[in-house]
Amino acid sequence: MSHRYYSVALRFYADDISPDAMTERLGIEPTDVRRVGEKRIPVRPDEPADQWPTNMWSYQPDYDHSMVLEEQLTSLLQDLAPKKERIQLLAREATAVFWYTCFSSYYSTTTKLSPETLAKIASFGATLSLNHYVTDEDEDTD
Repeated sequence: MSHRYYSVALRFYADDISPDAMTERLGIEPTDVRRVGEKRIPVRPDEPADQWPTNMWSYQPDYDHSMVLEEQLTSLLQDLAPKKERIQLLAREATAVFWYTCFSSYYSTTTKLSPETLAKIASFGATLSLNHYVTDEDEDTD
């Protein structure tokens, strides 16, 4: 049996703005942060351990991860609408990314977004990153 797991997040990357400063400026508590110089745990066993090269601030709401990208992004964009101006201001100084990840037990998958959703993403001053990972069917993605 095949499975899919989707997740979306808003991320900011910046060398010279700390995650704490990003939290203060956005008025949103992050669900994950990384700081320049902190130890980075390798994704694969054959990778050497190193350090994060930049600061990262991330907000990933706890949506139903079976919802497809369009549905999760629409919900996230609605949730972030009250903070849109703050997000736009920070996006002028840091790299803003709507980060999408799909974990599936098979490679072939199609990702579609409506022109309206793409326009909303652009209106926040952010880019969209699409990431697809093929996993074992028994692998836990949480």
